[in-house]
Amino acid sequence: MNAVIKIGDPEEKWLAMKVMDKDEILKKDRVGEVFRERNLLVMLRHERLCNSYYAFQDPKRLYLVMDIALGGDMRYNLEHTPDKKPFSESRVRWYVAQLCLALDYIHEKRVLHRDIKPDNILMDAKGWIKLSDFGISGIMDKEGYCYQKSGTRGYAAPELYSPSHRHGAASDWFSLGVTVHEFLTGVRPFSEASVRQAASAIYVEKRDDAPTDLPLRAEGTEMRRNLNLSSACISFLKGLLKVRENERIKPAEMKAHEWFIRDSKRMPPLSWDDIRNGRGQAEFVPDITKMNANPDSDIHEFFQGRDEYQKLRTPTDEEQKLFASYDFDYTKDLETLLGKGDYDFLSTLRAADKDDRDEFSAAVVGDEKEE
Repeated sequence: MNAVIKIGDPEEKWLAMKVMDKDEILKKDRVGEVFRERNLLVMLRHERLCNSYYAFQDPKRLYLVMDIALGGDMRYNLEHTPDKKPFSESRVRWYVAQLCLALDYIHEKRVLHRDIKPDNILMDAKGWIKLSDFGISGIMDKEGYCYQKSGTRGYAAPELYSPSHRHGAASDWFSLGVTVHEFLTGVRPFSEASVRQAASAIYVEKRDDAPTDLPLRAEGTEMRRNLNLSSACISFLKGLLKVRENERIKPAEMKAHEWFIRDSKRMPPLSWDDIRNGRGQAEFVPDITKMNANPDSDIHEFFQGRDEYQKLRTPTDEEQKLFASYDFDYTKDLETLLGKGDYDFLSTLRAADKDDRDEFSAAVVGDEKEE
């Protein structure tokens, strides 16, 4: 659940607060997950990320204070466009440029997000975006890989379905491709089953004729004509969505791709310096006088106050010890935030990546449900 708070710094900055019930965390065995997100957000700091500043707790709940995104998540925005249509190509290109910078940054820090999808991309009050939710992110090893099968069905790259589940930065770019296709068309580019089949042909059957490309729905004559997508846009999508990870478009190639640099009647060239420095006017600016989210029962529960809080189970003393090092204040020395007494974050991530548990979650998009 989320709430909004105001902190008393010199600029009187408004922030958001993520509220989590300890009992639910314990029931779902997610202690490691909440610390993973907490610790990654301590380590990462970028304009296009949903940064965190404080974490604290009481006997029944954890509280994580983060950048506020009054525009809501991009799933909500995609489903509530004023004209009931997907985003325009120029609007999507602007979002993608911001996401490219965010992913470049975390990959340089050897972090894989592993759950890129519209739900985890937030919009601020000015229409700029921030990448959020690092609960299942991973730390890449020296070779640049993780090994845990983790993510959301329908957005996961083919290599996640290989016997070893070995995946690197290219897997985040594939998930970005799925998300971009969804922004442009309202649907994902292909089914999870087709991705699994392609992965099996490459990694299990090791066939020489294994597919390099899967046909994109956006390439369909009728859909492409109705959406008026440019050939440069389709080219960029296909570069992200190559079945084989070593054939996908590389970050340096993305920034030089014709979709971003071509000067045409449809769109002028995009300035990477402007995106990097937060300059420019968003094509769409959200109405922040309303709640840009679907009402959720836990929001109502939080604001019902003390009575609902009293109904929550208080964890035992032994259980409370699991949360002992959760608190932090980013204004203090960073070195004290990940000290010896903290949750053993890095080794836990590496141990998890050697675990064969299937941690894929299901994605529901429109009428499609991936089982």
